[in-house]
Formats: sequence, structure tokens, C-alpha cells
Amino acid sequence: MASGQIDSVNPPGAAANASRRLGSILLDRQRAYITNGDRSNLTTATATSKGDYVVSVSFWMAEPPGISCFSVYCYKLPPDPTPRDFTVLPHVVGADGRFVLLRAQFYSHYGKDEYFMYKAGGYGESPSLEWVPLPDDDNMGTALGRVSEFGVVLGEHRDHYLLAALCDAPDAPADYHLRIYSSETKAWSTRTLLNPCPGVRKIIPDKVIALGEGSLGWVDFSCGLVACDLRQDPPVVRFIPLPEPLPGNRDKVEASLPIPGAAARSFRDLACFSGVLKFFEMERHMTEEPNDPTDKDVLYDSDLITSLKRNGVDEKKPKSRDCWRAVTWSRTVCSNFWRKECTLSGDDILVNETKHSALVSRLRGKACGKLTLSDLYSAFPTLRTDGDDILYLMSVAEPGDQSVWV
Repeated sequence: MASGQIDSVNPPGAAANASRRLGSILLDRQRAYITNGDRSNLTTATATSKGDYVVSVSFWMAEPPGISCFSVYCYKLPPDPTPRDFTVLPHVVGADGRFVLLRAQFYSHYGKDEYFMYKAGGYGESPSLEWVPLPDDDNMGTALGRVSEFGVVLGEHRDHYLLAALCDAPDAPADYHLRIYSSETKAWSTRTLLNPCPGVRKIIPDKVIALGEGSLGWVDFSCGLVACDLRQDPPVVRFIPLPEPLPGNRDKVEASLPIPGAAARSFRDLACFSGVLKFFEMERHMTEEPNDPTDKDVLYDSDLITSLKRNGVDEKKPKSRDCWRAVTWSRTVCSNFWRKECTLSGDDILVNETKHSALVSRLRGKACGKLTLSDLYSAFPTLRTDGDDILYLMSVAEPGDQSVWV
């Protein structure tokens, strides 16, 4: 699609000073604001694409729960005023620390993805934008185009990084190909990863998380994650199952096959901090049945894998009641079980009526003083990765609302 022109970038809650340093941000990864070239700040960096497009990227920071965004200005050499630059707008497909990977398609290379690595500036250092080449055997970008998110591993030198993409292995359908790009050598390499849990279907990753120095986890929110240490050759790989879905979410996971993670991501999230995995799941319609995972304090990997091998099918169809609840589980990366941390009830969590007066007014027939989280419709939980136990939720007052609160 052609890109529209947006002359100003002022997202809700955006900080006036774009150079302000924040511990973490909530970034709108899918929407790039397209500017006319007169909007820049201290985060702006520029690079040239393979087809001689000049691309400038700027970030506009907001203190969470405000949403940060990024803008793009693009023109073709020699300068061409025609705003027909992108067939696919730039969007984020990987990030870690000061590195953010963007993917886009240009009109002059219709159907071919191009990648750019943005590196935020440090003290006394300017930001940069670098064009990333495709692998030599993937001239059309079709193999990497199926990768929804890349892992980023920081190199020993702070300016270097590795990009890692988990792909299907056509020569060994049961296994994976791990494609790795090194910013130091400017080249791609491919390693074959044996499926660490053959009895369970191959994961379809929806998110990549850093598990520690040199290690990544590719997360399929319907079943588990494949953990890999990129420093090892051959790489050390293991499968970590996720807790079974809450009763009210089981049908959602089953109905979303063959791309189960796409639905499960709307009510689950996983983060890692200092070698500890933290898992969160919520459900809107709470069901009452004997096989509720929250009845247990510990979930062992062996039991979870056994359940996955039988597809986790439960013939019971229990009745549900309209109530919001959630549960958090944690474990170390190297352990073999999940331990329940806490359960939450939406009825016990009040929504501040002063800060959310506009949200309260959207709730028809609700008493403002009694507004709780159960009165809202929430999705896409996001755990912070700095170990402070903060969770963000996207919420609306009524299904179908266009106004969304975080």
C-alpha cells in the first residue's frame, strides 16, 4: 500500500524532549508515521537502501504507560517529490537494548524485503541506521519474510550484534534452520537445529526473548519455547513447555490452529530477567472444572510435555461465568518446573476514576465508584523485562471500541 503523509508526530503522551533517557518504553511496532522531512530530533539516523532510497528514522519517546512511536522520512536519489516510496511500511521485527530491526518494501524492489538496523546513541555517541543485506541464497527475501520476529544478541564489542532467525528446515522437515547474521563479518550463516522435543509439534514463534548472555528463546504462546545458546557450536537447544492454558482459554488455542500463538498472545506473555522466566496468563470467562492448572503450585515439564503430546484435549465443556482473572508463574531457565506465584481477580482491582474519567464515561450502566478491571475488556498483556513486576494491559470499555487505554 502507498504511504500517507503525516506532517506532525505527536502521539498521546509523547515526551517533548525526544532525547530523554527512559529505562524502558512501550513501542508501537507496527505503525510507522510518515513525515515530510521537517520532523527530526536527537534520535534521527539515516541510511540508504539497495535501491537508492534514503531513509531517516526517528523515535518519539513517551513515559509508560504512554505509547512511544517511530517516524520515517524517505526519498529516492536524486530527490523525487513523489510520495510513493513503500509497498510495505517499515515495522519493527526485532529489538534488544539499543538495537531495533526494521523491515520494509520499496516500490523499486516490489516484493523484496529490506532490513535496517537502528542503533540508539549513547553518551557522546550519535545514533546510526545500517542497511542489512539478505542471505546470498535468499535474493527475494522469501525465507526471512516468513520470520515474524528476529532475535538480537549483543556482541562483545558494543557496536556489534548478531541477528538470529528460526526457520523451517526444508531438507529435514522435523528440524529447524537457524540463520545468523553478524554485523562484524557482514555475512549470514546457517546451522541446523534438531527438534529438542520430537513428540511435540514444531513451534511457530510469535516472540523472541533474551534468556541470558548469548542465549535466545523463540516463544510459541500455545505450547512453549525453543531455547538456544548461540555461543555453542553446535548450538545447545532445549524445549521449555509453557503452563497449560486456563480453562476459559483452551478453546481459543485449539480454534486458532495452525497459527495458535497468534490467538494465545492476546492473553499470555513471557519475559526473562536475570535468568528467571516470568509467565502471565489471563482469562475473561472463568470456568470451573477439576483440571484447572491454578489448583497446583508446581507444574513439571514432564507432565506438561505429556499433555502436549496428547494435544491437551479435554472432552469436558464446563460452564463459564463472566469474570476476569489471571495467574503468574515463574522458573529459572535451567529448571524443570514452573512455580505458581500469585492469582489475581479483576473484581479486586479498582480503576482510578480520576485518571480514567473518560474511560469511566464509556461504561454504560456502571457505577463510577465501583469500576473494576472485570468491567473492562483487556488483551495483549505485556510484562516489563527489568524485574519490577509491572504489567501493561490494553483495555476497552466495550467490545469494538476504537479508543484503547493502557
